[in-house]
Amino acid sequence: MATRPTFAAEYRSLRRLAALIDLPRLRDGASITGIASTYNPYRDGPTEGGVQTASGEFYDPTGWTAAIQTSLRVQFGGVRYGRLYRPAYVLVECDDRQAIVKINDVGPLKPGRVIDLNERAMRYFDPFLRRGLLADVRVTLLPGEDWLPGPVGGAGLIQYALAAR
Repeated sequence: MATRPTFAAEYRSLRRLAALIDLPRLRDGASITGIASTYNPYRDGPTEGGVQTASGEFYDPTGWTAAIQTSLRVQFGGVRYGRLYRPAYVLVECDDRQAIVKINDVGPLKPGRVIDLNERAMRYFDPFLRRGLLADVRVTLLPGEDWLPGPVGGAGLIQYALAAR
């Protein structure tokens, strides 16, 4: 009985890994502009998604995380699952506030929306969630993987601390 060589399967796996590593990305510092929305799978609603993100992490309403539009997945490094997961960090800017957010999920967001912030990140920009959507949000890809997610800047950070009380 002839057995199939195992190197063929290993070769295909290696080619897939090489393709993932070499994904085309936005240049570090490049940005996109669009609408930001929010999601929380622990709230009622059919469009809230599941509790496990595309990266394999579970949704954390207290973290500074977000989902990027599925069509932008490649430009943000792929948002891979499990051992292949590498976080992508972005600077989100709206009005006079800025926050660093970790992209750990992707989703088929509604047209015009580029990012879906988790509840904590959205509350930084919209403390009482009255606006629902944030127009003209700028999302800039940050280089590397050693960013500390959270608010950036003096005035915005002070306003967030006061609103959180």
